[in-house]
Amino acid sequence: AELWHDIVHTMDAHSFADTGGTWIRTHATAHERRGKEMDQIVEMARAAGLDLKLPSAAGAVFRASARARLARNFSANPVDMHAVIAALEKTGKARKPAGRKTTPARRTSKRS
Repeated sequence: AELWHDIVHTMDAHSFADTGGTWIRTHATAHERRGKEMDQIVEMARAAGLDLKLPSAAGAVFRASARARLARNFSANPVDMHAVIAALEKTGKARKPAGRKTTPARRTSKRS
């Protein structure tokens, strides 16, 4: 319940762009710890008879960044999230989808 409260408070206090940007920036130095946390969540869920896909997938992303030695590119979290994205693209662990810019353009929704 406390974790949920923290997530809601963060999302209420900041835009998704700010929150998402912070998650990407801090991925530079926190991916190994976050991977271990996801592994713990998966273990606890399995012990309870649950097979949670999202924590397993998130853990795989964090482990891939660790295998790619992402942290060696950063002594601290960068000011710009694009530095992390560029480092991941350089390692081959992240790539731009064909025909798409690294920073997606804002979309407008057409409703009929």
